[in-house]
Amino acid sequence: MPDRTLIRSYVERLAAHPHHVGSPYGKANAEWMRDQFRSWGWEAELAEYHVLFPTPKERLVELVAPTRFVARLEEPAIPSDPTTSQKS
Repeated sequence: MPDRTLIRSYVERLAAHPHHVGSPYGKANAEWMRDQFRSWGWEAELAEYHVLFPTPKERLVELVAPTRFVARLEEPAIPSDPTTSQKS
């Protein structure tokens, strides 16, 4: 069985880098989870699917009336959280 005292480290590992659909870190997370399940004695396999997942090339949120406002869509990094400075 999974060790409940390690849950924090599991979540930190899974969220350490951006992992959108099809990303290398997403694949690494899937492989890591599969290996974790196997280490606990469970049968686990990965399945690959080819799906249409539209990814915008540009993101823009803009209010045009009554006053024009363009949202920055970026939050400032938090010094105590190393993942908040990741932009790619």
